[in-house]
Amino acid sequence: MRVLSFTLLLSLILTLPLFASNSVSGTWTTDDSPVVIEEDSYVPVGDQLTIEAGVLVWFMEGARLEVYGQITVVGEPKNPVVFTGYEDGTIWDGLFIYGTDEGLPNTFTYAHILNCVYGLSVDAGIAHLNQVTVKAEYYGMLMMHNAYVRVTDSIMNVTTTNPDAITVYALESQLDALRSTFELNIQQTTSNPPTAAIKLRLAQETTIDSCHVRATSRSGAHGINLLACYDNVDIRHSSIHVIHNGGLAEQSCAAIFANDSDLFNLDHMSIHLEADAGSIYGIYAKFSSRIELVNSIISATNVVSGTQRYASYIDPNGFHGSVNFAYSLVNQVTLHNNTEFFTYDEFSMLIDEDPLWVDADLEDYHLQPESPCIDTGSPASEPDPDDTTTDMGRHYYYVISDVTEPSVPVVREFTLGSVYPNPFNAATRFSVDLPNATRLDVRVQNVLGQTVATLADGQYRAGHHEFTWQTARDGNLASGIYLLHVRANGSVQSQRLVLLK
Repeated sequence: MRVLSFTLLLSLILTLPLFASNSVSGTWTTDDSPVVIEEDSYVPVGDQLTIEAGVLVWFMEGARLEVYGQITVVGEPKNPVVFTGYEDGTIWDGLFIYGTDEGLPNTFTYAHILNCVYGLSVDAGIAHLNQVTVKAEYYGMLMMHNAYVRVTDSIMNVTTTNPDAITVYALESQLDALRSTFELNIQQTTSNPPTAAIKLRLAQETTIDSCHVRATSRSGAHGINLLACYDNVDIRHSSIHVIHNGGLAEQSCAAIFANDSDLFNLDHMSIHLEADAGSIYGIYAKFSSRIELVNSIISATNVVSGTQRYASYIDPNGFHGSVNFAYSLVNQVTLHNNTEFFTYDEFSMLIDEDPLWVDADLEDYHLQPESPCIDTGSPASEPDPDDTTTDMGRHYYYVISDVTEPSVPVVREFTLGSVYPNPFNAATRFSVDLPNATRLDVRVQNVLGQTVATLADGQYRAGHHEFTWQTARDGNLASGIYLLHVRANGSVQSQRLVLLK
């Protein structure tokens, strides 16, 4: 029997929560769920806390969990581990990992860290995140003092009125991010200097690969901000969307803002700029920063006359930096502001041509068949997977071999396609492939297992089927995590959805 900090009977509830003591360790299972953290608790040095799939951890206002030993979170696709406030409106502090047990990795798999101030703070420790969703109000993740964090297939979102908020801040630390999304949404007009979705300061070897970064603000927020990073950051096959709307005319922001930094591995980028006020830049180089961009796209959409838009901007004050472009496309932006310190290969550049993204408004940066970016990347780069010359931008265009007669694709197995966009605001799309005619059930549930939308419930023919979930049709749904379940042919496939308002 577990020793509790105190006993509290709750009426109108079938299960009695586990009220955790200040010192926690061992294993939490669904038999213990929900676990309630009333005040600051910790995993001691030398101890381990394991949290199994399906466990719900509730935090009281201002409470936090500190890990000096080791934590292992083992959720499952349909049964994630959820860390959240005790009730709607409860804001807890976050999870804090300290590298006291040196070398022990802390792992989070299929976990949701929601409605907190700091999502995850790693101080001199090691953390591996896979299929993790973080929704915080100040920092999504804070890394410092030689921390190492690997983030895979995860989503981090900070939506706030705090003008100093940052989604990921890595100070003297190493970040490896793969196939993940990092979002910052500042809903307040301020004269403060721009913050950033990702800020790297004195970074150690850092890689951002196949990721999406979005920075939305009224007063300017950078996508990625580098300070004193010296040729140890590699950003490739990623997209950055910067939106400056409804703000101050004197404010500015950039997809990549480099201050006293070298960035020589900026490759296969899709940079999307939107602004209705102030100045917005694809690359901003300050104080001796040196940037090289290749196989990339910088394009502005939904532009408003009077805004200043530059693909490259070199700060004219102090020590000049330098920027070089090659095998890239720029559209609806001025190429640069300084001819002396900006260089480009004019024979490989595409100027003022539409990249023909599939749907920029939905952040679908795949290329349409007529895109000028197809097969126009650097011949020195590795060929695309279809063995053609590399394309410009984050996504390559797959060439299908010609056939002599039109053919209908044969669906051989039941498949739930990728959901896009995800996270999303008002609507998201996905497809379902059926190998034979069958009954199809498609529904969306919240984290409590309650159905909030039924998109299909009936007999469907064999083949490819497209679906759109428009949340406005299903009432005033709250921001958060939802689960898409598709049942057909006696099996179920699921995907996690993140609704952000």
